[in-house]
Amino acid sequence: MGKSYRTLTIGEALGYFGGLEQFVIQVAGVLKERGHKHWLLYEHPTGNDEEKYKSVFEDTAPIPPDGDIDFYRKFVSEVCEKWKPDVALLHKTRNTAFLEALVERVPTITINQDHYIYCLRETRYFPVNRAICTYPLSWKCIARGCCIGRPLRHGFIPTFQSLSARRKMLNAQRRAHRAVVLSEHMKSELVLNGFDPERVDVIPGFTRVPENEFPPVSDDSDILLFVGQVIRSKGLDLLLNALKLLKHPARLRVIGKGTALDANVVLARQLGISDKVDFVGWVPHDSLDKYFKEAAVVVVPSAWAEPFCLVGIESMARSRPVVAFKVGGIPQWLQDGKTGILAREISAQALAESIDTLLGDRDLARRLGAYGRKRAMEEFSPSVAGDRLEKTIEKTARGG
Repeated sequence: MGKSYRTLTIGEALGYFGGLEQFVIQVAGVLKERGHKHWLLYEHPTGNDEEKYKSVFEDTAPIPPDGDIDFYRKFVSEVCEKWKPDVALLHKTRNTAFLEALVERVPTITINQDHYIYCLRETRYFPVNRAICTYPLSWKCIARGCCIGRPLRHGFIPTFQSLSARRKMLNAQRRAHRAVVLSEHMKSELVLNGFDPERVDVIPGFTRVPENEFPPVSDDSDILLFVGQVIRSKGLDLLLNALKLLKHPARLRVIGKGTALDANVVLARQLGISDKVDFVGWVPHDSLDKYFKEAAVVVVPSAWAEPFCLVGIESMARSRPVVAFKVGGIPQWLQDGKTGILAREISAQALAESIDTLLGDRDLARRLGAYGRKRAMEEFSPSVAGDRLEKTIEKTARGG
């Protein structure tokens, strides 16, 4: 691409926290290397490496809360006068009035990395049995009880989600100029909810593959690795129960924090496996390699329909096999029996069986790890994603 574009990036947070924040910075970094410039608008800070996060952008600013559409029209106009963006890359916002004002003024590409805009619970599974939902956003969501959320932290009264407010957000997203998703599964979700398939581009997640190949899985390692937000949908409770069922000796390292952390610490104690679980907490992304090197298997026990799951391809790039459930966009990168193992069902028993397969056959674990690295280099590299992103940006900026 010959032209250097000025992009306005919109993210929910400033700083590192989970996969979404990591992907925001990855996209900006890849495009910056190609000569494009970026400015960031965000809704709240995280407190995690914020100065480092800012360094990828020309400038950053918070989105003021609680304004009406006219307020945000003025705000977006001021931002455009100051930063002069050619296109906006919207990773996530919960502010519908701001989004409506943005789409009116700037050619906008939405990058959909979760189910927020069409799922009241945001998890895409039913609250009691964790069965994956396959319905579009509608009044039936209320009939199924999906409008009722968990209490706020340290509270007892359940939260309630507004169907009309979510529909308004969905309609605003549909008015954006183009949409980008990370998997074919996510494209099908948008089409189910009224998006024009011709305006939805599938650009899989990407990761930098270390120049020096990681050492293969060791015969001596008994470490299972979990990396991600510790929230119910990520399935750490299933992994803890699976750890209890394993036939082979193993220890679990949990990298991350979240609203379900305390409950999982209690669960480990109740299962009598506290001595086998190390809750490490949040770790800066560029410090994760030592944990990957020491792991025998990376486990992604997500029970929700993962839009993609970046930690999966990050594991592959580091020659580590992955065990996961066949949900959402995970099959986009996890080829069963080639880069890891897809458990036969969403259960602790099935998860334990798949983990035991790799712990009991280190040659298989090494083969899967080696092929995973090869596939990460060929299909999930920054260069491949950068080419695709540039085409979408150019098409949007020209009104396509």
